[in-house]
Amino acid sequence: LLIFLLALVRSDGNIARAQTTADSIDAQNHAILLQYGTIDTRQGEPAMARAAHIEEYPRDVSGYYLVQFIGPILPEWKDKVSETGADLLGYVPNNAQIVRMSRAELEAVAGLQEIQWVGIYQPAYRIAPRMSPLDSGETELIVLTFPGADFQQIVDAIKVIGGQVVDSDEDDFGGTIRVVINSEQIINIARINGVMWIETWSEPQ
Repeated sequence: LLIFLLALVRSDGNIARAQTTADSIDAQNHAILLQYGTIDTRQGEPAMARAAHIEEYPRDVSGYYLVQFIGPILPEWKDKVSETGADLLGYVPNNAQIVRMSRAELEAVAGLQEIQWVGIYQPAYRIAPRMSPLDSGETELIVLTFPGADFQQIVDAIKVIGGQVVDSDEDDFGGTIRVVINSEQIINIARINGVMWIETWSEPQ
């Protein structure tokens, strides 16, 4: 009887450990790791300021999305996304890609069996964590743009909201804009379609 009880405890312990491991793997497979924080795609988008959130893109606008696959990404899964007309722009852990796509392409991608979650690449995610968009006063920024975005349109939009463009450059990997602007406008820069990342400019060492 004692041997049976010891065996049962050991068995239950193995089951518990196996369940913990399975839960951990499931959590990892549903986590998207950003500097903003971790998105648990079982729960959906994290809390964020309303001004830093886009509810949806207009139907005639191609927007930027986080697309998470059901597991480690296979080449044929990426091919299926590309076949919809969507543009895969880069990997994000875990098992996700940033994708530019129209509303029709979004609907097609979301319907693929290899995809478990799709969400907008929100303005909140594009701002370096140590920056405070609520501050006021002049600041100097580096704004990175996605490859294939309308670079000049982004530069013009920054100028419209008061940005003084110090320097700008674009190549096949995207664009870089150095700008002086009031800190209160950081959120508005992040909302410009095609902006990938914003951080404080610092003198190269």
